[in-house]
Parts: sequence; C-alpha cells; structure tokens
Amino acid sequence: MRRLMGVVTVVAVVTGCGSEVTEPDVLADLLGAWVWLDASGGIAGTTRSPASEGYGLTLRFSDTGGVELLRDGVTQVRTGFTYLDGHDGDSDGTLRYDEPLFGFESSVFELIASDTLLLIDPCCDGFVRRWVRP
Repeated sequence: MRRLMGVVTVVAVVTGCGSEVTEPDVLADLLGAWVWLDASGGIAGTTRSPASEGYGLTLRFSDTGGVELLRDGVTQVRTGFTYLDGHDGDSDGTLRYDEPLFGFESSVFELIASDTLLLIDPCCDGFVRRWVRP
C-alpha cells in the first residue's frame, strides 16, 4: 500500500509540474502591445480593417493580469484576464475577461510565430481578429 501511494504521489507531482511549464511561455509571448490588422467573419463573412473602419485598435496585455483596449490611443476597455490552457491542441488557450471585450467574456487565442495574435470569438458566426506586434 505504501508503495502504491508513493507511485501515485510521484505521478501527481510529475504531472502537475509538466502542466506548469507551458503556461509561462505562452503568457510571456502574449504580454505587451498588439496592433489590430484585420477581422474576418460574422454572419455575412465580412472583413474589417483600420482602413475600412476609419480607426486603429491596440491591445496591451500586462504581466499583472490586465488587458487594455485602446481606440486611436484612447482607452475603451480596461479589465483583467485569466489564461486557460488550450488542452485540445487546436489553440494556445482561452482568455477569460473580467468584463466583456468585443462583446464577449472570453476569446480563444492562437500565437503565430510570436508576432501574430489571433483572437477568436466564442460563437459560430463570430470574428477572427488578427493582431501584430508594433
């Protein structure tokens, strides 16, 4: 019985440590400023951009768990976020916001080559917003 409990304890420790390794890497790549490039989707399948909409957007993720959305340099939303690991492997994870951002309380996200961020609305006819490093 002691041997079984020892094995269970070792497996729990190794498994727990393994899941903590990727989170800081993903969060470190997410932190900082992002400039809006475009958004595509919606029920009509449209594409929007700063040129078509007449304004620019910037997102800033801080290491203290805050996110700020600025429109032409003016803060529109300032709220907290929580990172949820992407266990399915199809994304880097989910961001859950303390207050809605883009009308939603969460976004699935993907980091591409650490200089492109995709924020994906959590509904079937939502938008995929593409952001790049300034």
